[in-house]
Amino acid sequence: MPKTQPAASKAAKPNSTRARILAAARSLFNRDGERNVTTNHIAASLNISPGNLYYYFRNKSDILLELYSVHRDRMLAMLSLPPQTPFSIALKAELMAKLAQAMWEDRYIYRDLEHILSASDAIATLHQQTFHAVFAKTLELHTALEQAGLIVATPREQRDLTYNAWIILTNWIGFLRTTAQVDVGDEASQALINRGVYQVLALEKAFMTAEARAQVDAWADRYYTALDELHEPDHAH
Repeated sequence: MPKTQPAASKAAKPNSTRARILAAARSLFNRDGERNVTTNHIAASLNISPGNLYYYFRNKSDILLELYSVHRDRMLAMLSLPPQTPFSIALKAELMAKLAQAMWEDRYIYRDLEHILSASDAIATLHQQTFHAVFAKTLELHTALEQAGLIVATPREQRDLTYNAWIILTNWIGFLRTTAQVDVGDEASQALINRGVYQVLALEKAFMTAEARAQVDAWADRYYTALDELHEPDHAH
């Protein structure tokens, strides 16, 4: 297990050079793939010199670390239950919408995760910490669903659901690339990335009460897109 601890993220002010570098890097990573983008590419896209970029970031790994840290904080914030608010299917719908958007906006992380982790001990360490934090919060959500009478699942089944949700979401984009042969750098791929959220819902629906399942069915199809390469039908039912 990597021992290096990630450096603390420095907040980038909007429209600052630092923020512009992060935004440009994220856009290029999403479009071209992280391993195909260099610091020279990032600097050129902003019409600044590589030396100017290195004033803010020592290397590409530092850029990736800060972007991953921002994504991690975003995920943990959206998975946090509102204080003293009973969990509901409406809250579940709001959470899934935010989750789908976060996956789309930082899709390069999921597409290139293995390469990113192998290239940086600091990011690998942060990823391990992220798994444990996200797992704990997702388990809280499944427990809240059970306590609200929306699912029927034992504590062990709730943990199994949580593991499976993590496995699906962190590997879905890899599945799209290798099995469905989808170019996830293409803007048109957003609907197919959303399908990963649908797969988590399909998993959870098996444990939902009839009333909860009916509520989810009212909006779940917005995340369903047929995978033409796998000869799927163009509807969810």
